[in-house]
Amino acid sequence: MLIPDTFLITDGSGELARIHGIISAALDGGVRGIQVREPSLSARQLCALCADLKPRIDACGGVLVVNDRADVVAAGLAHGVQLGHRSLRPEAARRFLPRSAIIGCSVHDLSQIPPPRLRPKRYSWAELMQRAFAVDVLQCPCGARRRVLKWYENGGNRLEPLHRPEAGRPKLGLQRRLYGGR
Repeated sequence: MLIPDTFLITDGSGELARIHGIISAALDGGVRGIQVREPSLSARQLCALCADLKPRIDACGGVLVVNDRADVVAAGLAHGVQLGHRSLRPEAARRFLPRSAIIGCSVHDLSQIPPPRLRPKRYSWAELMQRAFAVDVLQCPCGARRRVLKWYENGGNRLEPLHRPEAGRPKLGLQRRLYGGR
């Protein structure tokens, strides 16, 4: 899902007919991001509003975001939530929202910025093979370590020992020819 560059943010008036009219005009005018910021609406009213809006927004490839109500997103009535500094913490919302859900976070000063999420360690394919199958794919039977010599378009690797102990170290030209170099 692409996040649009421009969002219409409702003004918090709570007038459902007016909200529908403004959002319809915005969608007709090409706006693809809608943020419903209506704190005066009850949960039932907000859910009904989003249930009415989401099919139309989906049809035009848009995004519907609600303020502070992660439960509306969890119910499948919006694509994302904008959390304020007094709302549910973003990491808590991420635990129960779908992976595709958009989570925005508003802050008013640096002290309100959530701590950075620790990125999971990225493993190379060789490390993954070692972890999954307990096989060191870079270990050559001759005792030397293999290195990745060439990447293929499909993301695969070709492993070859850099030398053959019985033949000695090949000359550079021969090594290029043997191992696919130019």
